[in-house]
Amino acid sequence: MSFKSPENPFENKDFEISEPIIESKHGKESRISPLELKLNEIETIKTIVKKYGLKNGFIEKNIEERKTPKDLKKISDRLENLKARFSNKEIKKIVEKYPKTLKYRPETFNNYLERLEKNLKDKYNFSEEEFKCLVISEPRIISYSSKLINDRLENLKNYLVEEEIGNIVKKWPVILKYKSERIGKSIEWMRQYAPKINLVDSYKNLIFSVEILEKRRLALELLKYSYKEYPYPLFLGEDKWRKFVDQEMEVIMKKQSKY
Repeated sequence: MSFKSPENPFENKDFEISEPIIESKHGKESRISPLELKLNEIETIKTIVKKYGLKNGFIEKNIEERKTPKDLKKISDRLENLKARFSNKEIKKIVEKYPKTLKYRPETFNNYLERLEKNLKDKYNFSEEEFKCLVISEPRIISYSSKLINDRLENLKNYLVEEEIGNIVKKWPVILKYKSERIGKSIEWMRQYAPKINLVDSYKNLIFSVEILEKRRLALELLKYSYKEYPYPLFLGEDKWRKFVDQEMEVIMKKQSKY
């Protein structure tokens, strides 16, 4: 007796993988093989990357959309839209710092920037160049709502005058990512315990939370260090702060050993 091998249930001779159909300008359908489609995708990505000086692999790594010709066209259009305000080098900085810039439609992006720019020009005397620098140095600002930014700027008026706010934001746009109350507490603390610090010139000191500053102040008191007269150790990086404390302790120990 002979046995017939069972048919492969997954085998269907009537089924075949269809190739992508691309409609031509004349309305006729033409087929492009998956290989050709992939090669076109690679070439398009290469062109985009080269044009703006982006790192190899940037598009593949950071763009969540599918890489179809239509999607790549969207990305290219969004990059082109940025050229109305920024140079290719500036665009490179913006999208590498914040790749999600490329998810915004040109109309949405333009309208948002126009509103933000007008607000900063009218209230805080921003020039066009200063506004550009703000977006380039802190492109994540694009993801904040206009209301959020306006609220944070308004709340800063509880601690600073408008001129100070404008000058600090120009120099340190990152301030806009912090809650105003958080920055306000640091400002109040510095005015009480480090009055010699110029907030506009030493704006980066505002990154320190009150909790950190207070711990350091108490440590300096134990060391009998005049922090109001010489406040710079309060704002050292963590490693430098530890080194400073160790050196001060060593000086105290040497003095005590003499007696």
